[in-house]
Parts: sequence; C-alpha cells; structure tokens
Amino acid sequence: MQLLEIDVNMFRNHINTKFKPHSLLNIITGKNAQGKTNLIEAIFFNLTGYSYRANSDKEVINWNSDYAKVTTVISKNNIDYKQSIVINKDGKKSIFVNNVKKKIRDVRSCVVLFTPNDLELIKGSSTARRNFLDKEAGFFFDKYQDCVCQYNRVLYHRNHLLKNTYDKKSHLELDAWTNQLVSLGTDVLLQRFEILKAIIPIAIKWHSIMTKDSEKLEIHYLSSVEIEGALNEFELKSKFLNALKHVREKEIKKGYTVIGPHRDDLIFLVNGKDVKIFGSQGQQRTVVLSLKLALISLYKNNYGLSPILLLDDVFFELDEDRQEMLLCQIEKGMQTFITTNNFKASSILKDCSEYIVENGRLSLIS
Repeated sequence: MQLLEIDVNMFRNHINTKFKPHSLLNIITGKNAQGKTNLIEAIFFNLTGYSYRANSDKEVINWNSDYAKVTTVISKNNIDYKQSIVINKDGKKSIFVNNVKKKIRDVRSCVVLFTPNDLELIKGSSTARRNFLDKEAGFFFDKYQDCVCQYNRVLYHRNHLLKNTYDKKSHLELDAWTNQLVSLGTDVLLQRFEILKAIIPIAIKWHSIMTKDSEKLEIHYLSSVEIEGALNEFELKSKFLNALKHVREKEIKKGYTVIGPHRDDLIFLVNGKDVKIFGSQGQQRTVVLSLKLALISLYKNNYGLSPILLLDDVFFELDEDRQEMLLCQIEKGMQTFITTNNFKASSILKDCSEYIVENGRLSLIS
C-alpha cells in the first residue's frame, strides 16, 4: 500500500500542504513546533478516521477555519483511489472515497504508528494497553471494533443507571443491561483472545531477534473476570454473569460497572519480570517496537501488503540494531514517514525524499 499524493488543508498549522511522497522513505525535518508532528497526525487522521493526539477530533481544525480536510490518493493492489476526510467545528466528520460518501468505520487503510508516547503502552495505565488491543491490533479483525463500540454503548447506559437512577424498582432494568453487557462482553473477550493468539507469537519472535535471544518476552491477559478454565462461549458467559452478581451491591454503592473487558489489562514480562516495574527504558522500548513490528507482520500476512509506517521523532532515539530492524522492513517495500529535528538524516538513509517544515509550510530539500 502506498500514498501517491497527500493534500492537507486547515489541519492545525498546515493551511495548504500538498506533495507527492517518496514510495519508500520520507524524512520530515525541522525545528520544534513547526508542524512536523501535525503532518504525521494528518496522514494518520486520513487513514484511520481519528486523531491519535486530540481529546476531540475537532481540535485539529485550524484556529482561522471552521473545517479541516485531508485528502490522499492511495494505491492498493495496483488500484488507485482518492480518500478524503473532513471535520467541521461541530465535530461532524465525513469521509469520501472516489467522491462517494462512506461511513467512518469503512476506513480500512492500515497504518502503523510509533511515537514517544508509545512507551505509555508499557509505563502507563491499563487504558493505553486496552487501546492498543481495541484500536491497533483490533484493526485486523473486521467485526471486533463494532463489537467494542456496542459494548461501550451498553456499558455507558448501565453505568448511567447505576449512578443516577438506580432504586429498588430499577432491578429488572439493571438485569436487562447486565444481560446485554455479558453477551457483548463475552464477544469482546473471545475476540481479544484471538487477537492475542495471532500477535503474541510474532511479537515474541521480533523481541528475540532484537535481543539476540538474550531476553525472553511473555505477554499475558489479565481479566477482571475469572476466566481460567472457561473453554467456550457458554462457560465464559456464565462466569461473567456470576461475577457481576457477586459485585452488584458494590457496583450500586460505587455507581459504575467494576468488572468486564473495560477493566482488563495486559502484562509484559521480560525474563520473568514485569517490564513496567523492573524494566529499563531500553527494554520497555524494545517491547513496544516488538509489538509494532508484529502489527506490520500481521498486516502483511493477512493482506499481502505493507502498511504505511509513521515514525514520529523516535527513529534516531533507537540504537543501531533497532534502526536496522525498521530499515529492513522499509527495504521490503514499506512506505515510511519519519519526523526528526536531525538535519543529517539523509546521511544515514540514502534512498529517500527529505523535506523541511517551517511554520506549517513543507519544502522539499534538494
């Protein structure tokens, strides 16, 4: 998969940025706060339908505009198509493919993103790890993200009942929301197990390569529902329902749902130790990179295509071995965009286009 053209309008400080990127390497240089990361964000926004930086997507709109628009021409399996996404001040998003309006969930262009904040996947709260499952790894499973959305909708209504309106007369209503939560939550859990079954062996393999077999990675799913021995959908639903019955009084007092997939977590062990607690920053970064490389491999295995790789201010923080891992992927035909304030980037990466961003304006460096 490749981006043939990129057109960014009124997206943060990029008023009108249009260019035809290199088929492999694109290095975007410039001083801090000039718009390098904004450009990476715009590409991600077009390919996924959401911003990875904003609390609300409408934050990407330029102060002097009432909309932001990002358009790309994408080549996939030798077929070119034009994809545009527009967001207005009211937060309404519209997406068009070849000028035909589509739903946001129809955006299926794969992108793998690596930013300094990705260390939060290890060091941060469980929310970061669930987001990795739901938004990144979950991309490869067609029905998963819809299932998560439905689960979150039911969770919202159940929490609202618990917090605001629950009384003795609400018992039957709570039972109804609980049954829906159990049904959808079981689907989320089963699909998460499939996601992890696919990605864990690949991540472990990459981790072994990068550490030259000196460190062993383990990844475990930590469920708020006791799932040991739950071998099928019926058993898992039963365990989930019984667990909710046992915590009902606690939930009524607290005013929210205390167990379920929305409370689950992942733990990463290196040589048997929790890397969040005992790992060095180098070990933590290696685990994150292993997961990102696993996403790349998974996409290639599933679709026979390379995704778009976005590296926001991280490449030159990696040691030579880890740089080599990424360069190896690029050499296999993966289009990559790298931001850096290192103006000597092209001395390391030869076959590329190098750009400089100054105050939201992109220029090709000759």
